[in-house]
Amino acid sequence: MSADERRPSDTPTGDRSLPLPQIAPSRYGRPMWFGMSKLDGHGRIASRLFRDVLGWIPGQRVDLSLTTDHILIAAAASAAPRPSDVAAVINGLGWLVIPAAIRRRAGIGSGDHLLLAADDDPNALHIYSPVVLTFALRQYSTYEGPR
Repeated sequence: MSADERRPSDTPTGDRSLPLPQIAPSRYGRPMWFGMSKLDGHGRIASRLFRDVLGWIPGQRVDLSLTTDHILIAAAASAAPRPSDVAAVINGLGWLVIPAAIRRRAGIGSGDHLLLAADDDPNALHIYSPVVLTFALRQYSTYEGPR
């Protein structure tokens, strides 16, 4: 009897669907949440990740620092930022203004689409520029284009 001729009762579970593949557990241990945001002409970004994942509400003070490949934003732990950080505040509309000095050093400008990666432990947001994403994707891609 062919698979098409089998009745549902002929299968062990009574289900004709294909078996689900086994997915390996994450090697990173905990999940991250991702989103995209377009940097506007005033250096502002907005994302539901601020509120939904990180719990940041309007008035939340955050510290921004620039790493070798991205901007790191963390909830402020104290009233004064660390010397290596720049302080900012989530405004009343839920926008975060990235200071011009950080934007220039990170090589991002008005209209750039940024990858936002939220990590709820230690309550931080990582912002990646198009240049960094392009470099990373080209390094790991095996596609060499049409021949």
